[in-house]
Amino acid sequence: MSWLSLVALPWGPGWSGLALFALLGFSTGGFIVTFGAAKEVVPPSIAGMGIAVVNTGSFLGAAVVQPAFGALLDLTWDGTVVNGVRKYAAGDYTNGLMLCYALVVMAVGASFYLRETYCRNVTLADVRTAAPAGRSA
Repeated sequence: MSWLSLVALPWGPGWSGLALFALLGFSTGGFIVTFGAAKEVVPPSIAGMGIAVVNTGSFLGAAVVQPAFGALLDLTWDGTVVNGVRKYAAGDYTNGLMLCYALVVMAVGASFYLRETYCRNVTLADVRTAAPAGRSA
C-alpha cells in the first residue's frame, strides 16, 4: 500500500512525505518472518545455512534493485545536468517507484505459498503426523 501511495498520491517534503515513509517503514518489517520460515523448513542441522541464504537474498536484492532503479530513472531522463549532477524530474522517480511496487506485489503473491508451521520444524517426522491442538490432521 505504501509503495503504491508513493507512486499515485501527491506528496512532498513535510507531513505528507513523513506519513508515507513512516507507513513504508512500518510495513517493510514483515520481511523478518522469512528468517523464521527458513529455520522451520530445513533440517535443524542446517538451519543456520537456511537463514544465511535468506540473509544473502535480502542483500542481493538490495544490490540488484538499486542499479535497476537508476536504469529506470535514466530511461526518461531529459539530460539535464546541474553542477555536474544529473537532475531527474518527478516522473522519472515514478518509474523507479513502480519497480519497487511491482517487487512488493510479487513478494505478497509469493507469501501465499508459505506454509504455516505452527513454530515447528516441518522436516521432523512427528510434525507430519501430529496436528496442532484444535486442528485436524
